Order: sequence, then C-alpha cells, then structure tokens
Amino acid sequence: AIAQRGAGEGAGAGEVDAAEAAEDAVKALEEAVGEEAAAPARLHLHVLRTLGNLAAGNVHATAEVPKIVARLVKSIEGKTDDEIDEAHAYKWLPVRATIALAKLLTGESLRPLGKFSEARRDLEDAMDQCDAALKHLGVMPEGGDADAKAIIEQEQLIAEQRAAMEKEGSPSGRGEFKTSPRGKTKGKRSRGGKKADADEETEDQPPPPPKRQWVGSEIDLAPRTANDAKPYLHIRMLALQGLVGADLTATKLSLAAARTEQMRAMVESYPRTLRGYASVADHAEGQVLHSLGMYKEAAARFAAAAAAAESFGP
Repeated sequence: AIAQRGAGEGAGAGEVDAAEAAEDAVKALEEAVGEEAAAPARLHLHVLRTLGNLAAGNVHATAEVPKIVARLVKSIEGKTDDEIDEAHAYKWLPVRATIALAKLLTGESLRPLGKFSEARRDLEDAMDQCDAALKHLGVMPEGGDADAKAIIEQEQLIAEQRAAMEKEGSPSGRGEFKTSPRGKTKGKRSRGGKKADADEETEDQPPPPPKRQWVGSEIDLAPRTANDAKPYLHIRMLALQGLVGADLTATKLSLAAARTEQMRAMVESYPRTLRGYASVADHAEGQVLHSLGMYKEAAARFAAAAAAAESFGP
C-alpha cells in the first residue's frame, strides 16, 4: 500500500487494513518472544508508518516518532549483527543500516515541524552511521584514489603500532626495555655485535600491517561489496538531500553548496548504483543556485533533473 502511494497511485486501498494487520503481527511477536527481541520488527513497522505519513503530508502524525525510534534504537545500538541474530527474533537490515535509516526518518519528520537543529543532528548522525559502515567495507562514499587511501591508512596503522610499542617500552609502561626517540631498543649488546643487535631488533618488530584494498569507484566495486554497501550509499544520499534542505532553510548557503558537491561526487563515483539519484543531485544543485540568485544556471539544473528522472527515475 505504501509502495502504491510512493509510485503516485494514491493512498492505496489496503493501507489501513495492512497497517492494522502489521500491528497485530508485531504485538503477537512481542508476546511470544518479548519486546526486546521483537524490537527490530517494531522499528520496521514505525519506519513504514513514518514513510506513509510523510508521503501523505500528515506531518503531525510523526511528532512522537523520534522518541519511539530513539527507544527502539537504544535496544540494538552497540550490538553486532551476529548478536542481533542471536538475541532478536526478526531479521531486517544490518545494525548500522537500521540505525541510519531510523535517524534519517526522524530527521525528515522533524524538519516540517520547524525543529531544524534537531533534524540536522539526526541527519548528520545518519551520515556518520553510513560512513562508519562504508569504512568497514572499504568503500569511499565520494570516490577517490583507492591506492592512495590504502597507503595513507597503512601509514596510520604503522604509526599507531609504533606508538603502542614505545608506550609498552617506556619506564611508565609494562615493558622491560627502554626506547630511544628513534624507536630503537636499548639494552646490553650481545656477543655477536651489531649484527646480533640488528637481528634482535628485527625480531622485536612486528610485521607491518597489510594494505587494505579500498573501493573508490564503480569499477572497483565487487558484486558482494556492492550489495553490502548499497543501503548505506542510498541512505547517505537521502541524508545529504535532507541536510541541503535544512541548510537552505537556515540560509547556510555555503554549507548547502558543499553538500551538493558531496552528492555530485557520490553519483559520479557510483553512477550505476546511484543512477536513480542523479535527478536528486541535480535538483539539489538547482535549489542552491536559485537561492544564490543564479537563475539561469538553476533552470539548467532543474531541466537536467527532469531529464534524469525521466531516464532513471526519481
């Protein structure tokens, strides 16, 4: 029923009945396994209800959604996907995707009520959840040089490794050796001379962390990684779209323009995965240009958005 509404086919004849049936099903699940185990199912139901109310323009019906969602998110926050599978009787989305989507919807429900600071906070939280998940997957959301990213990450890990070793070797640490500013171990020289010392230092040094393979474009995106990253890329785009609207309302034009650049970078880096969002990025750019008084340029972006929507969908 909600899909019919989203496709512009009206409210959907079975929306009320479907909502009541879903409520009864979730209540039955809560009675069977407990409220905490059924929290993902309850959260899924609130997401669907919020989508329906926002699509219908029934903003006031979503006023209590942030409190309800925050309580449900708290029951799954900090847990891993494996822990969720063991503790909950309902499987929906990965933990971070669930939290990101919940934050996105609470932010979008707060915007029409004029609570822009709270909306911006929730939308930025949604982006943070997506960025953390994409980093874990090794995906650069706005594209970039994957090889350079891998080198930078490896250098950071090596620096952290050295810092940890120096801390262990310091007098205040638990190590038995003192460490010089250059990171070399000071101690008694063995009978073998310098070569023996060098061998000992080499043995004490752990192997450098391997370089991780990062994804900076659609070409590098393997099918499995693409499937795992897709919900986070989509939610991140929608969160950016909401933040552009909030920034424009607050007349933070430079910040809104920077966010549209982020949206454009995402679409250009992953054109196949995000092809349905090309029109969204064009429309957001048009809004910013119109707010800056660049009406001809804005009209061109709106025309591009219409063409993209015609080709790839909204």
